[in-house]
Amino acid sequence: MMHFELKLEKTSSSTPWLSALVMGFAYLFGRAWPTSKTLSPSPDTNKTNAGGLIPMIPYFAIRTINNALFVSIGITAVMLLVFGYVKAIVTGTNRRIALFGAVETLMIGAIAAGVSYGIVKGVDTGFNLGS
Repeated sequence: MMHFELKLEKTSSSTPWLSALVMGFAYLFGRAWPTSKTLSPSPDTNKTNAGGLIPMIPYFAIRTINNALFVSIGITAVMLLVFGYVKAIVTGTNRRIALFGAVETLMIGAIAAGVSYGIVKGVDTGFNLGS
């Protein structure tokens, strides 16, 4: 299916650490890739794709951790709403349905963050039981 329907090749699993390093670097500091098949530069090539870095900025700029956390949550919520809305518009829905798509994206992000927090809390509690 990957090859015939999606035109994707099977990835090499010989260097997973290198793949993880490249993905992490691209997540924090990556640039938008040219979309043309000829790899010619597009107007979007100079835009930075720092989606993972933006919600972390409050931790560098605000002294108290709790305030930084709530500012980061707010920034992330706004980013999820904007992304969900734009995604829905690009896929061809009308503006009313796009608003639903924005809220849906926000809810999925909130659920993912909650599950992640719960896992970390559970692992932390498991390690503290032996103390």
